[in-house]
Amino acid sequence: MRRPSAVFTAIAAVVVALFALGASVPAALAQGKEHVNIDTPKDRQEFSIYVPPLAPLTIPVSACDNIFTRKVKLSVGAGSASNTSFAGSPTETFPGDRVCVAQNLTFSPDQAQADQELEVVIVATATFAPPNQSTVTATNKVTIKIKTVGVKAWSDGDHALAWTDFQGPVPNAPKDDAETFCKINWHISDDVKSEFNSRTSSWDATARKGIKTRAVFVRKQSWVTKKSDQTLHHEQGHFNICEIYRRKLDKKLKDLLGGLEGKGSAATQPEAEKAALADLAKKVTKKIEDDVTRAIKDHLNACDAKQREYDREHGDPPGTHHSQDQTAQQAWDTQIEKSLNNQPSSYFPDP
Repeated sequence: MRRPSAVFTAIAAVVVALFALGASVPAALAQGKEHVNIDTPKDRQEFSIYVPPLAPLTIPVSACDNIFTRKVKLSVGAGSASNTSFAGSPTETFPGDRVCVAQNLTFSPDQAQADQELEVVIVATATFAPPNQSTVTATNKVTIKIKTVGVKAWSDGDHALAWTDFQGPVPNAPKDDAETFCKINWHISDDVKSEFNSRTSSWDATARKGIKTRAVFVRKQSWVTKKSDQTLHHEQGHFNICEIYRRKLDKKLKDLLGGLEGKGSAATQPEAEKAALADLAKKVTKKIEDDVTRAIKDHLNACDAKQREYDREHGDPPGTHHSQDQTAQQAWDTQIEKSLNNQPSSYFPDP
């Protein structure tokens, strides 16, 4: 059996707020002590990311203080994961009598970090210059946890499942002998290439949409109670169906976005690339954005529906009754193999 699942997105949000105790300079500040508190929503202190990822986990972080300060700074504290850092320049705003900064924290796990829980310390520092006093600094920290979850990607080559891949906890009173948790991940990026044109003494850049998709088996959310070759073979079918719809989605996204291209030329490489990206953005119309969103939704829904058909007891085509109907299982095996070999299959029409 395969449980339908929502698609994992690698974008989350954390709001880190620094609050002063009053509009005037407090005594604690004048003495150089911490006077601010860090507030993070409780449901935003832990994040899960599947590794290896299609894109880094991005956590927008902001820090504010309601005493007008000379500077508020965000950084990653000691003891944090080495591959966690703030990307890009901080954005500074001055709403009312506050000063705020915002910046993106990025986390890029690798395969060696699967199934680990890492703590990342975010440090917010506010520097004050009270009238007729020495400059003092207040610092506070917040710790968030990032859990890396091991996956098996169908496209990585070794897509054959083994019982050792089923590492998740078994639910109370399970109705089935095993459950496969697989999903389709996707990532759409802006890819830019540039080269120097010696004839014009300028840089020429081209921007296109990069598309990456993967069908993944999530080990920590897949489980087994009774092991048999028949059951394992059936669970492999669930993973293969994920891959079939991954390929369909990949083709559809490339049909929608693959022909788009942005061009830019300028005296410097950054300016040329910026112009190419701007040109590409103009060509991604609202209709194309809507078509992409609809394509993703349609393919994910079709994949979930097909997984249920594969498990059902009756219907047209007949389901496998969770592998108990071996005649139906053989029919599904044939159609799955045909589709994976890029042959037309009546069982797997395009959404």
